[in-house]
Amino acid sequence: RKTFRHTVKSAESSDLIVSVGGDTYSYGKSCELTTIDNKLRKICKNSVLWGCSINPEFLKGDEYKYKIRGLKDFSLITARESITYETLKGMGFDNVKLFPDPAFTLRSKTPETPMFDNGKDIVGINLSPLIITYEESKEQTFRCYVDLMKKIHSTVVKPEDMPDMRQIAIDWAKFVAEYLPADKGAKLVSMIEAVPVDHHMMHGDYHIKNVMMQNGEVLLIDMDTLCMGHPVFEMASVFLAYVGYSENDHSISQSFMGVPHDICEQIWDKTCRLYYGTDDEEKLRELTDKAKVIGYTRMMRRTIRRNGFDTEAGRKDIETCRKHIEELLDTVTTLEF
Repeated sequence: RKTFRHTVKSAESSDLIVSVGGDTYSYGKSCELTTIDNKLRKICKNSVLWGCSINPEFLKGDEYKYKIRGLKDFSLITARESITYETLKGMGFDNVKLFPDPAFTLRSKTPETPMFDNGKDIVGINLSPLIITYEESKEQTFRCYVDLMKKIHSTVVKPEDMPDMRQIAIDWAKFVAEYLPADKGAKLVSMIEAVPVDHHMMHGDYHIKNVMMQNGEVLLIDMDTLCMGHPVFEMASVFLAYVGYSENDHSISQSFMGVPHDICEQIWDKTCRLYYGTDDEEKLRELTDKAKVIGYTRMMRRTIRRNGFDTEAGRKDIETCRKHIEELLDTVTTLEF
């Protein structure tokens, strides 16, 4: 409710609501967003579900009757492909029209991807997080995903071309140190300062929603986060994306990554096993603890700077980060690997 309260409030003064999540109704029960759409339609008379695709399998059976009722309540549904259109028409929908995905009307733009510039044409296909649930060969997906990260980390860049993540992390540590016991704060800063300067590339926001796939190969999007530094900084951001940011509120995983929190934890675990090249639990804990030191430091600073002390959820996140950092500093002696 809190997540969508501004959306619901704005509907009170609107003449039309347009739901543009093309696959909102496509997978599983979609309970949360279906409920929000139902509430919005009660407030605003005119409603459109624009450019949608709906898996016919998730319109069968009594458990999906609520979804069918919700779809029929839309003033207009535009299906972006014939399967959805024919399925809905066959179910007696009279509010559906066939209309191509609006993305096909956009002007093309050539991205700047120098590391993949091999003179060949590239077609990017979005690799949805849902592939983790539905794909038959998950191992191949993960290996491609991790292999790309390793390829990035093997690329040397000029210092003047990209931000230095080490220096940025030192600033995080100095900020957070003010909220820790003096000895813990000093150790945190000194450990990050001890990480050597590294001119290897990092993506900076590496998670499955920023990966695209073409012909069995993976490509990156969201390149504005590119930086350089030791891979421990990359692994810290990966940890936050899958686990850290949603530790106290698992619904964040669903709203941000599009999959449940337990699936995100599995992605994090599998990523670490493949990246570090080990299944030894003690070794994995030692390596992931290094990333967590930096991850929780970043998250604590971020939350404080976003007025986290003013909200119950913010205070809880800050305390969680503080507790983890202090406990980790009792056992972690170096951030290098």
